[in-house]
This record gives sequence, structure tokens and C-alpha cells, in this order.
Amino acid sequence: MNSTLRDILEALDQNYQFPITEDENTTSNLDGGAGQPQTPYAFSKEVEEPDDAAYSEPVEETDLFYKKIEDIYYKINNRVESLNEARYDDYVSDDTQTQRQKINNHVLEINRKLREVEQMITHASRLKSESGSDQGIFWKKTVGSFIKIRERLNRLSSKIVEMGS
Repeated sequence: MNSTLRDILEALDQNYQFPITEDENTTSNLDGGAGQPQTPYAFSKEVEEPDDAAYSEPVEETDLFYKKIEDIYYKINNRVESLNEARYDDYVSDDTQTQRQKINNHVLEINRKLREVEQMITHASRLKSESGSDQGIFWKKTVGSFIKIRERLNRLSSKIVEMGS
């Protein structure tokens, strides 16, 4: 199952509360919101530590936040472990699935990913035709990519025919 950013954010909303109020934006509360921010040490080379307790220890919540996102992402995508194995030997020696499960799950995953590729091609083609663009819209590298994609699809088609027989 391929998760989108929307799925991850919805899962975050369901599992964790991140209350954000209007008072917490970055610009409205600077020195009461009026005038220039009072930053006496902003451009000095030596920074003196203020006595304010708020400055005493930096809080690194980003690590916790990304850890939570990563946990949710893996909970959403735990159905098929598509090519998590870096090498063929690791793939073959993985004992979590039988050979039959590995092959069939990979074929299903290939089908899902090809559906996504087909949708991307459809969208790009439709946008090109609706905008009335000609071949001049493509970059030089894109034209070369068309050739490589065509060759790769021919190789994959041969492999699929061979595997299906």
C-alpha cells in the first residue's frame, strides 16, 4: 500500500494531538507584535547567554516528530515489504514469507506501481495536449529519457512474458 502525505498526516491527526493556536505564529508575538523585533545580539560575533529560563535548554522536538511520522509510515506500509532487501541473497534467505508469497506479493506490488506510472503518464499527456504544446516543451534530457524508458519497458515486457509462461 503506497501511502500519500495526506494519509500520513491524517494518521498523525488521529494518533497525536498537535494543538496550534493563532497566538503561536512566528510573527505576531515578537515584542508584542509592534515594531521591529528587539534582538540586540543578532549581528554580534560574541553572543551572551540571556538570563531568561526560556533560553536555558534548546528543545529538539523535531527528532521526536520525525520518529512519530516514521512509525506511522511503517504502520501504514507494513503489508508488503517490496524490495526492502538490498541484495537477491537477502531476498531469497528471508524466512518471513514462503517463496510463493514472495513471488505473488511482488507481482501484486508491480501491478500497483505500474498503475501509478500509468496515471502519471496520463496526467502529463493530458496536460500537454490541453496546453497545446508540441515537442518543443521537452528538455533535451527528457527526450533522452523517453528512449531509455522505452528500452526498459521492452526488457520488462520480455521478462513478464518469460515469467508468465
